[in-house]
Amino acid sequence: CMFFFLMIRRPPRSTLFPYPTLFRSINSRIDIFMLGILSTSGQVGIYGLALLIAGVVAMPQTVVNAIIAPRIARLHATGNREELQRLVSVGGRISFVVALVILVGVFFVGKPVVVFVVGEEFVPSWLVAMVLSVGFTFMVALGPVTPVLLMTGKESTMSRIVWMVAILNALLNFILIQFYGAIGAGIATVVARIVSETGLWYFVRKKTGIRCDVLFRVRIPVKMNTDSGRT
Repeated sequence: CMFFFLMIRRPPRSTLFPYPTLFRSINSRIDIFMLGILSTSGQVGIYGLALLIAGVVAMPQTVVNAIIAPRIARLHATGNREELQRLVSVGGRISFVVALVILVGVFFVGKPVVVFVVGEEFVPSWLVAMVLSVGFTFMVALGPVTPVLLMTGKESTMSRIVWMVAILNALLNFILIQFYGAIGAGIATVVARIVSETGLWYFVRKKTGIRCDVLFRVRIPVKMNTDSGRT
């Protein structure tokens, strides 16, 4: 009820900050919730393990976002857009490189590790984890869109995107879980989250002029030594 109340009633700007986190929390639980209703407990266990494995891929971005978020707010408040762009780009690239390394690790050693730790019956978790990990890596490549939107006062935009994507996530999970079980939940979740992050990336660029993705090239100024030619 609270979810639909927040959708209908537009709250004051000052109270919007917790809502993106609330909507994202709801969105991140839809797959497990619907898998538990529409499939078996075995599929839930497989998917739960896959989420744990894939979550390691997204962890670098979570850590980097927590570190750079306060500085994003300060740079935005002082109007230092050039330094803000540089911070976002460097942070995004660090997150992406580490996530990519972890993705490669999951691909090559994930399956034998799953067999060794929990047994052959959980091998399907590795395939689901790969689907989730590839999707998470793509999202990391879009950069730290969440802290940029939140720390620049665009939390209402983020809230609208996230709750609309939550509906898409629920619909996709409802359809795909019935046919493909845990792997269907993984595909639905990845598609919904990519749509969400792409939308956030677009609005960051539109409303702030900041490019968060790793493809954006930032010029790092080089100071020339004017005394080098003096004798």
